[in-house]
Amino acid sequence: MRNADRLTAVLLLVFSAAFSAGALKYYRWWGDDGPGSAFLPFWLGLVMALLALMLLVKSLREKRPGAAWLPRGEGGSMRRRRGPVLPGIRKPMPRASAFR
Repeated sequence: MRNADRLTAVLLLVFSAAFSAGALKYYRWWGDDGPGSAFLPFWLGLVMALLALMLLVKSLREKRPGAAWLPRGEGGSMRRRRGPVLPGIRKPMPRASAFR
């Protein structure tokens, strides 16, 4: 799970930095009568960046590899689930005249 956390943290950090920078680039930070339209998106981007940094630090400090990122597919559980789904897909479509 560490690799998934690291990847997620880096992507979220990049997204939040672009989010905050875009807010400051395209909108006003402060207007004559108070906060402008960039005020809230900038702070939301900053909070997202802080949370991404916390996740990244946590994943870098973790010693154990954690659970598998994706299931391995062992045990045949998909074979048991596949049965009831496919008969529903194979039903013939009703004729167009049935909808009138």
